[in-house]
Amino acid sequence: MGLPVDTYKDPIILSGSMLISRSGYYENSGSIETRPISADNWEPEIANSEGFNPHSSLGALEYRIGSSDSHLETLPFYISLQVVDEKRDILPLCVGPIWIQNQQDDTNENWWTFPHSKIEQQQYRALQVKSQQSKYFLIKEQWEDGTPGKIWDSALFMVDVMISNFHLLYGKRILDLSAGTGYIGLSLAQFFQNLSDPMMKKQPPQITLSDIHEVLDLIKVNQTLNCIKNSEYLKIEPLHWGNAQDSKNLLSKQKGKELDIIIASDIIYRKNDFKSILATFRQLCIPKTVICLGYKSRGLRSFEEREFFDECNKYFNIHLLSYKEPQQTIKYNQTDVKLYKMQLRIKDKSPLL
Repeated sequence: MGLPVDTYKDPIILSGSMLISRSGYYENSGSIETRPISADNWEPEIANSEGFNPHSSLGALEYRIGSSDSHLETLPFYISLQVVDEKRDILPLCVGPIWIQNQQDDTNENWWTFPHSKIEQQQYRALQVKSQQSKYFLIKEQWEDGTPGKIWDSALFMVDVMISNFHLLYGKRILDLSAGTGYIGLSLAQFFQNLSDPMMKKQPPQITLSDIHEVLDLIKVNQTLNCIKNSEYLKIEPLHWGNAQDSKNLLSKQKGKELDIIIASDIIYRKNDFKSILATFRQLCIPKTVICLGYKSRGLRSFEEREFFDECNKYFNIHLLSYKEPQQTIKYNQTDVKLYKMQLRIKDKSPLL
């Protein structure tokens, strides 16, 4: 597992829990005992031992299950490990799926000699669902995909903002641009699919997630992982920045061939992409389209950031928004994520398509 223990000199206290998929979300099904694999007896799970070398981001844990949940005999579960001290900015890590067999295996096979792929367990991020303490959304990251395959701070922040204001999204045509893992768009789709009020279900938003072809499979994996149903209100489409034909194809599949909201999270990190990103914005927008741009400085110099926003300002009205939520968690307050609202100026009516 990967915890950034090299950046934390003090012991990291972990707690473990079991997650089982129920009613469209993963729910906490009880706690488990965990310890570094090098420990001799059960004690507080401190990640400052041979099990978690302080100079390495890798370590091993063993766990013990004491749950009486009957579902464990029929359903796979996941083990979620989280830091007890919420002030530490470390995302929970989840491994699984794991099955429990209520009988002894008589084959006496040595599993450690099997090919690694046969016994390998996937690692995920278990992210708490807004306003629902015991429910979680699982995300598979794919580091070999580079930047698109990871969860970034803006995505965490923007899901919080969108779900807090879900009443503003009814009936809207929403694009999660360069969706990466799909966390934002899939979280919204799952939220609306699980609303209990039948009146609220009558006008769900039409949500489209887009990215380059190589990343679309990861979005579909996370859709399946979280039991999000295929629907006429959920689409996954290819779109390369600056490609007018991709933009045209995507718009042709929207009701009215227009978008109401474009979510752009953590897409500004490479200067060479500025021109194609701006072109994509102009291709997809009409004056009433709102771009919600989540940005956290990482990699770009201050003058490069100004260059991007100066170019956007030629075609878009740009406003830096403030977001203060009483229940907002500490980690969001510490992310330095900025949220911008952008709308096309009337004089520019998407001439690039």
